Amino acid sequence: MIIKLSRLVLAIFLIVIALGIIAALVYMFIPKSQPLFLGGRVYDLSPKDDFATHTLAQNGDYSQRYQRPSCQKPVENPYNYQFFSEDPLRLDTLQKPEDAILAYFGILREAAHMEGYTAGCGSIGDGDIPYPYAYELLSSELKRSLSLNQFKDSFSGIGHITLLKVYPAYPPDGGSYYMFEIEVIKGSRDSEREQDKAKATSFAYYYGIVENVFENGGWKLQSINILGEDFLCAPYHGWFYDSQAVMEIVYKENLKIINEITKTERKDDFVYIYAKGNGKDYRFDFVVLTNGHEVLLNENVLDNREYVPVNLLPEQYKNYKLSILAFR
Repeated sequence: MIIKLSRLVLAIFLIVIALGIIAALVYMFIPKSQPLFLGGRVYDLSPKDDFATHTLAQNGDYSQRYQRPSCQKPVENPYNYQFFSEDPLRLDTLQKPEDAILAYFGILREAAHMEGYTAGCGSIGDGDIPYPYAYELLSSELKRSLSLNQFKDSFSGIGHITLLKVYPAYPPDGGSYYMFEIEVIKGSRDSEREQDKAKATSFAYYYGIVENVFENGGWKLQSINILGEDFLCAPYHGWFYDSQAVMEIVYKENLKIINEITKTERKDDFVYIYAKGNGKDYRFDFVVLTNGHEVLLNENVLDNREYVPVNLLPEQYKNYKLSILAFR
């Protein structure tokens, strides 16, 4: 009787194993249902063989090929994380306000805080290591309101940052202010990818104003004020993304500061509009963002053959100009 039961158990065990093998083969060779996205099916065709473990030495040009979707050239930047890791005291001796901004984004370029996110097939850049160095470029006042952990967490999901623009902005109080534009590579949350296989790495663009302060022998960042760029608003709505429209509607029709536009020049990242009004000559400097928006950066009035920065916009119109005043 015991022998018969043993044979029965063995037979059942063998049947279960056989069914498992058949099920595995069916799973491997029968087409699976893929999630829908954009009216189609989403697949993952990443290489699964051992060849995928090999990497190529990445020089600057090779890296740019894969990390730059736009045709804009990044800002030439002499600073990076390695420069400051060799001598951290360099963080406290930057003698130009623009250098503090270049150093900040130069350090952050290869930083990646991807815990809980997916945006690659392995480690990315220098990982979390650069963040404490970038943190040291913040002013003492800013660090009192922002801990290192909070600073690091503010980069969650960011795997790469490219600095596209840095230009002086209007200083209402004689301080040091610069506009900037960056391009970032963002990952998607792991939990989102589990639910939606179409979640993928994406590029996003931001711009804003940095306020600098000189303390303890070097320049630091006092505040970083950021705006996100959209790519679907200007094509369908509004007029304030076009420099000519801003001049005609804001400065001519509403404020009556100018009477006529005399000349328009386009050079590099800028649109320069020259105008006359009430016996004065003006030049308005618009910076062109990646999304095509022409954003007013500086207003200038001709004084003794030189254009001098001024603020012509009253309080209710301050958002038409990218300056620190718009953030206060």
